[in-house]
Amino acid sequence: QRRVSHRRSGRGGRGRELKVVGRLKNLIIPASGHNIAPEPIEEMLLRGVPAAQHVVLIGNGRSYLSALITGKVKREDVESALEKVNAQLPHYKRIHTFHITAEPFTIENGLLTANGKMKRDVIAMRFQSEIEEMYRKASSAAAGPSLRTSTSANFAPDPAVRASSSARTGRRVTGRNSS
Repeated sequence: QRRVSHRRSGRGGRGRELKVVGRLKNLIIPASGHNIAPEPIEEMLLRGVPAAQHVVLIGNGRSYLSALITGKVKREDVESALEKVNAQLPHYKRIHTFHITAEPFTIENGLLTANGKMKRDVIAMRFQSEIEEMYRKASSAAAGPSLRTSTSANFAPDPAVRASSSARTGRRVTGRNSS
């Protein structure tokens, strides 16, 4: 019999198997109330963008997720990887915006622990203005023309999908199932 630390997040598998998917401390809880373990999504995006050094998801209390990506990465590469990653995820786990930064996360600059884990709270504080700008641009893009720069981009849900869903059900599409 194995014990699992109480600080880990997991989900049941086949039989008695338990799969650890992340740390409870790292859970992201967006405005929709879903509990999202960021590590699996970050890993998928890192595999899709080989030039990226780190990916950190942002979204606590926000209406959607966004990502900070470090490294010498091209915007087009990130957009392509996000399309593939988002296609595999449920709507509430999809990444809508991102910001590319050249500043690496290191132990020396205080953004990584001695074990190499990301200090998510410190990263959020260090990049607070960039994070606010991502969400500001995304809300402006919804109201007007798309605002894209070389370091950030916006991913809005496909309006055709939302329209077909609401036409099929006769209800406004929201982030949760409601009966």
